[in-house]
This record gives sequence, C-alpha cells and structure tokens, in this order.
Amino acid sequence: MPDALTLLSNDNGSSGNISGVSVTAQASAPTNTLAQWLASLAPVAMTAADKTGKTAINASLTAAISTSSTLGSTELRLPAGSFMIDTKVGGIIMPSNLRIRGAGAGKTIIICNDAVQQTVSCLNTADGSSNVHLSDLTVKGLGDSGHYPAAAAPVSFQGCTDCSVDHIEVRYSRFVSILAKNCDRFSATDNLIFRSMLDGIQVTGTPNAIISRNILTGVNDDAIAAHTDDKTTAPVRGGVVITDNMITESQGIRALGLKAGRISGNVMRRMMSFGIIVIFLKMSWLRSS
Repeated sequence: MPDALTLLSNDNGSSGNISGVSVTAQASAPTNTLAQWLASLAPVAMTAADKTGKTAINASLTAAISTSSTLGSTELRLPAGSFMIDTKVGGIIMPSNLRIRGAGAGKTIIICNDAVQQTVSCLNTADGSSNVHLSDLTVKGLGDSGHYPAAAAPVSFQGCTDCSVDHIEVRYSRFVSILAKNCDRFSATDNLIFRSMLDGIQVTGTPNAIISRNILTGVNDDAIAAHTDDKTTAPVRGGVVITDNMITESQGIRALGLKAGRISGNVMRRMMSFGIIVIFLKMSWLRSS
C-alpha cells in the first residue's frame, strides 16, 4: 500500500478523486469496509473559499463539514488565510465526531462578524452532540473596531459531551470568548484569549471541565468563570480543574456553586480587581496548591 492515497471508494462502490484528502497507510483495518476505514482516517480539506476575509464562507464551510460527515472523516482541515463567518446569515454548527483544525493560530483566521447585539455564535455545537473538537486557528471578533457588546460567544459549546478546544486564539470578542454550557467532560487547554469584552473562558452547568495552560490578557470580566446554571434544579458541579493558567490585566477566577474541584498553579499579574473567588455548594471541597 502506498504511503498516501487520494483515491477512495465510496459506499456505493464508485471511486473518485477527493481534493485535499490524504490517508496514511496503517497496519490493519477494522472490520468495517476498507473504504469507510480509509475515509475515517482522511482529513478533508476545505476548498473554494475566499481567503481574504472579505466574503462570507458560511456556505463553503458548511459544505466541507457535510463532506466530512458523508465520508465519515473525523477531521476537517482549514487552510491558512482569513475567512469571514457572517452571523447575520447564521453560525456554523460543528457536528459530532469531528475535529476542525486550522493551519495554526495566526495562520488560519476566522473573522467573526459579531455585529451589535448579534445572538448567533460563529462556531457552535448542537445540543446533544459529542466528540467535537476545535484547534489550531484564530477567531477574531470586531471588538477592536467598537466597544459595544454582542450577545453570543464566537466559540460556543452547548450541551456537548467529550468536547474540547485547544491551541486557538480568540481576539477582540464582544462577548464571552469561549463558552461551554450544560456540557460534560469539556476541556479548554493551551489557548490565548486577548481583549475579551466579557468572560474569557466560561463553563456553566458543566461538570468534569478542565481549563488549563491558557493565557488570558485584557479580559474585562472574569478571566475564567465556572458557574452553576441557576435554571438547573439539581446542578452537578464536580470535577472542575482550573490549573496553570496565566492571567494578566484582567479580573481573576470566579467559581460560583462549585461542588468539587481543584484550582492550582495559576499565575496572575497586574490584575484589575480580584484574584480567586469561590462559592461552594453544601458538602463541597476545594483542593488548591
């Protein structure tokens, strides 16, 4: 078998050249069809999109996501360039069992057209999704062009299980930069948040959350917030880990309704106000160091 394949068989037995797909040879395949196995390994590349950031790519990115789902691929790769998502048209839904990966933070730049009081996130999940991941790109809001707030986070995970965001930058968000709400087993690691109008990273009603090794600078509200959703009758707020983050020129870490967790190793410099505020539920514990 060659080292890389660009020709795959579809489920109906036909074959075709798939642009941007590269498959690395493996020693053995699972029991499902060879085509399905190869497709699941193949990263699909988004093509035919404006790389200048002047024209919305909603349709192109949605089509690339659809292609990934059809092929059973677990990774969609975005090339270097600037790409604009127009939230007036709608946000991009990240489906289950897919990682969206850019060419690197500062190389793949998603421009989030977060207009005044926009209520749609640029990148978000559907409630009930699982295994959704976002990495290696920059998401830029319009907060550097005006100081009025939006009403939705540019990166939002809603009701998602086993989801993560890593090695991304979120700059000039007019709302919370990264939001996870009513999720389970969520992680935000090795990210940069720069100039966020509201919280930098917020997890609400989300047990088993890991927020680690992030850099947050110039956050106007809580740099990191871990809260219980007041609408949840019996909130489960255990397993929260907030470690080894660096926070500068921001407010600090606020955890309201924490049941069990660990906050340690965080570095804070030139803070706007508080460092760490924790309010426990009954029978709670906090491990810190």
